[in-house]
Amino acid sequence: MPNPSVIVNARRAFFEYGGQPTIVPRNVITDGYADVGRPLTTTEVAYSGKHNGLALYFARMVKPIWKERIVIRM
Repeated sequence: MPNPSVIVNARRAFFEYGGQPTIVPRNVITDGYADVGRPLTTTEVAYSGKHNGLALYFARMVKPIWKERIVIRM
């Protein structure tokens, strides 16, 4: 069992320093023509460190069972 103070400090670091997602505007590259109806910019989400850390943790947890069969054909 981990030390309770380690758990508390890890939780605090996760929420305080994990960051927030941000929306980043991106310019659309055109080929020199003015396309009517085409947006000039799009938005893209830059995920936070919390998101990336949880996604990595989850991926490592399910890796051993990812390709296992869960249904047997009869």
